[in-house]
Amino acid sequence: MRDDLIETYKILKGLDKAGRCALPKIPFRGAPCSDAAGHQVPDKEIIQQVHKSITGRSWDDDQKAPYYIYMPESLKGPHERHGQRNRGHRLPSLSGQPLKSGIDLRTEVPSQQPQAARIQRAQAERMRWSLELAQALVVLVLWVCCGSGTGCPCSDRALCEPVTVEHEFEVFVFDVGGKDWKYYDWSKVTTIAAFGPYDPDLLCYAHANQVRVVLRASSKPTCVNIAAGNASVGYFFMPQLVSETMGVFHCEIPGSQVTFNVPWSPDCIDGRCYDFLRIANSCDFLFVMSYDMQSQMWDNCFAKANAPYYQTLSGYSAYINLGIDSRKLVLGVPWYGYDYPCTQFFETGRCVLEKIPFRGAPCSNAAGRQVPYKEIVQHVHKSITGRYWDDEQKVPSYIYMVNNTFHEVWYDDPQSISIKSAIMKKLRLRGIGMWNGNMLNYSDDHFIVKQTEDMWNALCPL
Repeated sequence: MRDDLIETYKILKGLDKAGRCALPKIPFRGAPCSDAAGHQVPDKEIIQQVHKSITGRSWDDDQKAPYYIYMPESLKGPHERHGQRNRGHRLPSLSGQPLKSGIDLRTEVPSQQPQAARIQRAQAERMRWSLELAQALVVLVLWVCCGSGTGCPCSDRALCEPVTVEHEFEVFVFDVGGKDWKYYDWSKVTTIAAFGPYDPDLLCYAHANQVRVVLRASSKPTCVNIAAGNASVGYFFMPQLVSETMGVFHCEIPGSQVTFNVPWSPDCIDGRCYDFLRIANSCDFLFVMSYDMQSQMWDNCFAKANAPYYQTLSGYSAYINLGIDSRKLVLGVPWYGYDYPCTQFFETGRCVLEKIPFRGAPCSNAAGRQVPYKEIVQHVHKSITGRYWDDEQKVPSYIYMVNNTFHEVWYDDPQSISIKSAIMKKLRLRGIGMWNGNMLNYSDDHFIVKQTEDMWNALCPL
C-alpha cells in the first residue's frame, strides 16, 4: 500500500493502529458515542463496492464479521483528485501489522475543522427546525383562535383572550370530546386539556370560569400540551424543542401555557429517555402520567394495580431527586382500570396473565383492556368478590367470571385517589389531574351522582 494513502486515513481524530477507526462523538441516550457517526449500507451496495476497496474483504476474527476500507474515489491517486485529500473509512490491520505508532493524524491531515463544522451545521439545522416548529404552532393557534376570519365564537369577545389568572393549586383535566365537560366540577378545574375535536362552547365556558384551555394541533388553544410518545426526537433535542416552543408561545400569546407529559418515572419508562430536568426548566410544568405502570412487567405475569401507591410515590421522589422543583410537577391519576382475563386463577392477586411482551419485558398490561370508572361502578357490585381492598398496593379490585374464565379488575376509586392525592401535599407538588374527565358517569341517578362527586372531591385532600 502506498504511504501517501496511509497518511490520508482519518476519521476526525485519526488512527493509532490498524483496525482502530476513531469516530466523531455523536451521543445517544447518555452514551458518548453511537452508530449515528456512520450510515446504513444495504448488502447490494456493499457487494458492488467491496472489490473496489483498498483492502478488499477483510475478516475480524474477534467479532466474526467481515469489513473493508475505502476512501471516496480510493482507486484514484492524489494527483487525479487535484491534490485533495479524502477522509478514510475504517482502517484495517494490513498484513497483520499495525501502523507506526505515535502518529497524530490530526496534525498531518486537518480533518477536525470540517467535521466540527458539519456537527455545528447539524446543530444549527436542528435549532432552526425547532424554532420553525414552535412558530408554526403559534400560527396554528392564532388561526384557530380567529377562526380563519370567522371571529370570536363567544358572545363576549373578551372570552377569546387567554386566561391570565394564576392558580396556586392546579387541577388539570384531560377531555376527549363530547359534552361531558358541562358537568365537570368547575369549582375545582383550573386547566382543560382538550384532546378531542375543537368545541368553541367549551372554550367560552372555560374562559368564563377563568379556566385555561390546552388543546392540540386540531383544537382551539390558548396553551399547548406536548405529549411525546417516545425518544425518537432525541435526548438532547427535546428540551431545546420545548424551550423554543415555550419562548415563542409566551412571546406571541401572553398568558399562554406550555406543559409536557412525562411517564410515571424518569427511568426510561417505555423508551421515554429524556433530560427531564432540562425539560422541566424549559416549560411551565410537567404532567406526570402516574398510571399504566404495568406496561412492562419484569417479575411475574400476575395482574396488578394500574397505579400502585408506593410505585407512584417512588416516581415523584425520583423526579425530585433529579433536581426538579416539586412545584413543577402535577400528579396524574387514572379514572380507569384494567380488566385482565386469567389464564389461571389461584386467588385474589394471583391471576396469571397471557404473556404479551413489550419493550423487552416478558409481560405487559396489553393482556388486559382499559375500563372506565363509569363501567366499573356498574359491575363491581355484581362481581363474585365485590370490592376487595389490597392494602399493599392501596387500590381496590374485584373478580368476575364470564365464559368459564376468571377476570380480575384493578382500578382506582375515591379512597385510592385520596391516598395518592396526599402525595401532592406531602411533596408540595403543583397540583393534580386525571386521564380523563369523560371516564365518569354524569347521569342524574342518585347513586351515580354520589360516586361522581366523590371522585371529584378525592382530587383535593383536606
